[in-house]
Amino acid sequence: MSRVLDFVRRGLAVGRLLLPVSRLEKATRFKNWSTPEVRATIEHFAPDSNVAERLDNVVDIDCDCHEARFIADRLLPTTARKHGRPSLLPPFSHYWYTVSGEAQGFKAYCDLWA
Repeated sequence: MSRVLDFVRRGLAVGRLLLPVSRLEKATRFKNWSTPEVRATIEHFAPDSNVAERLDNVVDIDCDCHEARFIADRLLPTTARKHGRPSLLPPFSHYWYTVSGEAQGFKAYCDLWA
C-alpha cells in the first residue's frame, strides 16, 4: 500500500475531511467540494494523489511573530498537530485543533507596536 493511501485511510477513519488532488495540480476536481455533503472515500484516491483537507471543524492558530511562537506552547492547549518552518525559532508556528461544530470565521490580532 502507498504512503498516501495509508495516510488517507487513517485520516478518514478519524473523521478528517480529505479530498484527492491529482498529481501536478493544486486543487481538487470534486465539484462543490466545500459543501458539507461532499465526502471522498478511499476509492477516490490514487497511490500518487496529493491530499487536500477541508477544515470545517479544524482551527489553525497561526503564530506569525516571534513573541507568539515563543509563548504558544505555554499558553495554548496541548496538540499533537503542529508544524512550522525549521528556520524559525521556536519552529512551530501553526497549532491545529479539532472543534465541535463548524468553525465560525477568524479573529486577527495585530501587534500594537508594529
